[in-house]
Amino acid sequence: MRLYKSNKFVEKLFAAVNISVTANRMINSLIMMIFLLHLIGCLWATVASLTDGAFPETWMVQYDIIDKDNID
Repeated sequence: MRLYKSNKFVEKLFAAVNISVTANRMINSLIMMIFLLHLIGCLWATVASLTDGAFPETWMVQYDIIDKDNID
């Protein structure tokens, strides 16, 4: 997140496009929300894969994706 906020490329891009402050805040909020949702999804999958032995009926086992690659 710190890298995104201090990224000069993003600042130059927003300056070149010349969008309003409201649109800029909306885009930043959307990017932050997508990033946080991604982290929550990764945490959810990690917890399910780590608790496979203790709780054999996790959602990953039910959908038969426990042994699949991350891209699947």
